Parts: sequence; C-alpha cells; structure tokens
Amino acid sequence: MLLAALMAFSLTGCGGGGATTAGETTAPAGTAGAGSTEAAAPASSGGEAKDSLVFGIPQEPKYLTAGRSNGQIPNILQTQLYNNLIAINSDGTFSPELATEWEVSADNLTYTFKLRDDVVFHNGEKMTAEDVAFSLDYHAGKLAEYPGGTQAKSFLAYYDKTEIIDDHTIAIHYTDVYGPTMSCLSDMILGILPKKAFEAVGQDEFENHPIGTGPYKFVSKEAGVSITLESNEDYFGGAPAIKNVVFSIRDDTDSAVIALETGELDFLTNIATSYKSTVEGDSNLAWYETDSPGQAWVMFNTGIGTDVPGSKYFSDVRLRQAVAYAVNKDDVVIAATDGLGKVINSPIPDSFAGYSQAPDYYTRDLEKAKALLAEAGYPNGFDVQVRTITTPTYYKLAETLIGQLQEIGINATLEVLETGAYWASVMSDYDYDIAIGNYTATTPDADIPLMQHYYTGAYLNYTNHSIPELDQLLDQARGETDSTKREELYSQIVQIILEKECLVVPVYSFVVTGAGSAALKNVKASPYVDWKIYEWSW
Repeated sequence: MLLAALMAFSLTGCGGGGATTAGETTAPAGTAGAGSTEAAAPASSGGEAKDSLVFGIPQEPKYLTAGRSNGQIPNILQTQLYNNLIAINSDGTFSPELATEWEVSADNLTYTFKLRDDVVFHNGEKMTAEDVAFSLDYHAGKLAEYPGGTQAKSFLAYYDKTEIIDDHTIAIHYTDVYGPTMSCLSDMILGILPKKAFEAVGQDEFENHPIGTGPYKFVSKEAGVSITLESNEDYFGGAPAIKNVVFSIRDDTDSAVIALETGELDFLTNIATSYKSTVEGDSNLAWYETDSPGQAWVMFNTGIGTDVPGSKYFSDVRLRQAVAYAVNKDDVVIAATDGLGKVINSPIPDSFAGYSQAPDYYTRDLEKAKALLAEAGYPNGFDVQVRTITTPTYYKLAETLIGQLQEIGINATLEVLETGAYWASVMSDYDYDIAIGNYTATTPDADIPLMQHYYTGAYLNYTNHSIPELDQLLDQARGETDSTKREELYSQIVQIILEKECLVVPVYSFVVTGAGSAALKNVKASPYVDWKIYEWSW
C-alpha cells in the first residue's frame, strides 16, 4: 500500500505528481467485490448505516453559482446543486429533467418546453417558468445588471429571449439556426437559478449561499479547505440516500491517497492512473475509470492580433512550431497516463459532432525543431518556464515536456502556480510564455470547445489571439446543419489552429478516474466528471 511505503520513507511524498488519463471504459476495478452493490455497508457507532461522504477534490472551484465556472471540478459541484431542462443520454438522445416534454418549430428557431410542476428550490420556493427565463437571460448576458453573462453564454449561441407562456410553459427563441441547441440546453453549466432569491441579494452575495433545485443543498464553505452540502429532502427525483457530503480540497496527491487508504476520505476524484495498482491491491477500495473527451495540450501566449503583448519567444510562430516538433506524444502518454491515454492530433474530441481525422502536422523531428530555433535567432536555445498547476492532468505533462524541450536546447523549468493565479495568468493577465492547457467539453459538439477557446474575445481564449479568418469560419460552421459541410469547415478551422498558427499542441486525451471505499454502491464513472452522488449509497 502507498501508506505503508511512504511511512517506510518517513512520509516523503512526491508532492502532487501524476496525471488523470485516457483509456477504455471499465467497470469498477479492485478486489473483494470492490464497487459492487453487494459490499457490506459500514455502520456508525450506533449501528445505523452510514449516510455521510467525504469526497476529495484536487482544487477549489472558483465559483459555485451555476454557469460561472466550467471545468472538471465545477462540473462535480454543479451536478449536485442544479438541474437542467433536459438531460443527454449516452446515445445522444435526450431525457426529461426539469422539462417533461418539448417541441421544436419547423424553422428550428423556437424550442417550447413544458416544465414540471413539483420542483422546489433549496429555499422552499417553487420553480416556475419565470425562473427558467431569468436563468437563461442571466447566462446569456441579457440582463442589464450582468451584461457579460456567465461562462455558459457560449452555450446559448443566437439566443434571443425566453417567452413565458404560462407558469409551466416556456418558448425559447433564437435569431438563427444553431445545430447543437438541444445538447447545449442539457449541459450542466446551464443550471436553473431562483429569480427572486438571486435578485434580492445580487450575484456576489448569492455566490456566498448558492441555491438550486438539485439533489443537494449548499451548507457552508471554508476557503481552501472544504465545501459542505446536505441532502435536498424535497428533491423531485427523490431524496438522496447519502445525506451529508463534504468536498475536501486535497491538492497533494500522495497525501490524498493516504487519506483514502486510512478512511479519512471516502472517495477521491481525478486520481492519477499511477495509483491504480495501489487501489486495486487494497480490498477496501474500488477503482473507477471511463473514457472522456477531456484533452491535454501545450499552449502558447501568442499575442496574435491583440492589444496585449504575447510572449517574448512564442509570439514567433517558428518557436511555437519548434516546440511542436519537439513533443513526443507517445512518450508523454506513457509518462503521464501509464499508457492508458490516447494520442490526439485535433482540438476536437473524436466522439464529437463535427470531428474529422486530422493529420499530425508536427510529427516529431528534432532537426526541424533546431533549425526553426536557429532561423528565429536562437541557435543555442533560451531559458523559459512552463507554467502549470499541481492538478495531475496538468502537472505530469509539464514535467515530461521540459525534458523534451531540453533535447532541442530550450532550457525549460517548471513554474507551479496556485490555481487562482494560474487561471488569471492564462485567461486575463497573459503574463506567461508557455503553459499546459486542459479541457473537458461537456456538450458533444465541436462548436463548444472551439468557440470557447479560439474565437476572438472568448472567455477561454488562453492563447491570446484574434484571427478574423478563424472567427469567420467558426461563425459559418456553427450555423451549418449539413454534417458533411460542417466537418469540412471544422477541418479548415483545425488546420488554421494547428498548422498555420500553431496556437496549441494537442497531446493526449485522458480518462475520468476515481477511487473510493469498496462499500459504496451504485458508483459509475462518467465521461464528463459529473459524479452523481445522489445515486450512491452505503
């Protein structure tokens, strides 16, 4: 066990190395029935079945209000706190959630939904059409008080307004046809909020005590330490079996795994695959993994067409291309994912609408890389820091990359930042040279990851660029309903992103991983990291 091994070495851990990776979907692994529903439920001191859970997360989400944060860890919290109008199934069809039925107009510009009449917010108020209309307007930036909307704004392309037909019927109107509308409306980022409660206190105060319709209610938050939720006993889907959930923030991987082994943690998400054998070797634990559209890439501060200067080095496309030629993706997959990851050559996940196979524009070639360095005026390389965070999906790629860059004369070192500082540096300050990017799109359509990262002014425009040609093609592709034409447009877009401008180097896709007590029942890994704790029990 890791605990025993580390105790033998005076608990000198590696301080958060490792990576969450990609691979084949598997059933919960382990021994002695790990992950099975037959495992015996632990009892409390009074002999009653346990009804609480301590859930380890590697970082603290910046916001808990629906729509304001997007990513793997925010996804987990939003899944517990909020609901959407509809849910997407694994086969791409849709199921009712807050809506019971829907109809799409012949021109694909109006989507009419009938709402459930038994949904209650966490504060006891009934959800009505007014709340849904308010939420969509808020996310889309239609409210005068919040014109910027939320991160969910990109999921509401061509959104015009929501018409309230009656208390439990709405019609969502769009100004233009948008192919992935239904998929976007099912995305967890578009959670429904209570209009009255939100307006009474405003966005900032609401964040201190967020309210949704989900299976769990917010209780408290201790910054950098934990977030506590309790069951919503009035949940329209039935009260959860697990009544209290504490999300414990654990940014050191080794200590988190030790806490899992000792029972201090009941579950740990985004655990590096390097710990898989440790977990599977412990009869008290179970391992979970499944394929994911999540991707890891190397990204550059380009400064193309913007008012914010790019990197001293990577404003030059030749130096970006040199790095691309230096990356050995196969070696990264082995080092960062224990061989479970998949090499990727496109910023579009291969399971998404709009994907078509892309070539590897920069197959590894150290001589070409060195020639580009010399051509750009750096025949002897240069010193640079690779910016990252301790979260496994970022850190191990960064750690492997610096060794590969040294092979072409770039003296790269790791620069590990606190999560908040890291996001500020790549989303607004643009004070970095080269960094590790990571993203798990939760709507299976090419429009979402590409518009969020590569459109001028996009919220997640990490690479600090504005390319009119790219914007024009992205606008054209999102409104195209013919799948063949759409794929052709996205192929052109990918070529600009990767070959012409080399904004990023896509490296690998990873799997969602988790490990927990073998006594937990009904645990299933999801591609979108939306662990459905309300389905679990002891």
